[in-house]
Amino acid sequence: MKLNDKILLGILGYGKRDEYYWALRDDIASCVVEEVSLVYLDNKRNVVGGNLCSIKDIGDCNANLYYEFTGYLMLLEEFIKIDAIQKYAKVILLNDTATSHHNWKLWKHSIVGASKIIPPHCVIGDLRFSRSSIGDYNFIASWMFVFSVSDLCAFRIALLECLNSVTKNKNNYFADTIHYYGLHLDKVRRKKLVEWLFSDNKYHGWIQAKPFEEMPKEVRYRKGVAIELEHNFSNSLSTRNFNLLDIKRISIVAYIANKHDRLLNLYLRLVCK
Repeated sequence: MKLNDKILLGILGYGKRDEYYWALRDDIASCVVEEVSLVYLDNKRNVVGGNLCSIKDIGDCNANLYYEFTGYLMLLEEFIKIDAIQKYAKVILLNDTATSHHNWKLWKHSIVGASKIIPPHCVIGDLRFSRSSIGDYNFIASWMFVFSVSDLCAFRIALLECLNSVTKNKNNYFADTIHYYGLHLDKVRRKKLVEWLFSDNKYHGWIQAKPFEEMPKEVRYRKGVAIELEHNFSNSLSTRNFNLLDIKRISIVAYIANKHDRLLNLYLRLVCK
């Protein structure tokens, strides 16, 4: 093993026991010969831990202010504190939906494979893309990112830019009528957002989709802000000249895992409707 072949793994969770993070780390480590070092943040318990830092309470620091995006920023801040970070070659960032919303047994092999081939100034992730009559719609989903340690600072700056952007219009997601909901978005993004969140079609949309009036205001706000952040972060990365690579185009296993996820979500929607 070369000195700089090591993997820096950051895991973000919400209300998970410490053992959960170590089990995920062991899953990744079982797929590689390289050393995998862990830093995790539970942004409900406000606890940071791992083998690169002792478990510590970080207090009321708004770790969940903007959901996983604020949490990821805090993980990056912990990474920067690591001595001799040049020993590490690549970073894997995950949140706990990796196991709750995805076929983790398949995805873990693809993520590890991606970490072995990541070129400089690239981010490998789960890209979502669709075309419509009014324009294209694409972004990198926020549950997983793979990139080089050498790009850590640039990745952090892109995330900061993303977080600064959402504060300007977030109150639009508290709108009392669907007409004003997310009104600041361009027509392509707003149409996709409204169709996905408030669809009454059991074959289309979010698994918990329901009419606007029936969805709690706090859920409408949380999902609207989180989805906007995914798009803004994708744009920030591109603006900083990162190449966004779709893991499903790199790994046949990821392609199969994605198909499995979609079939499972369709089944759950059919059962829930």
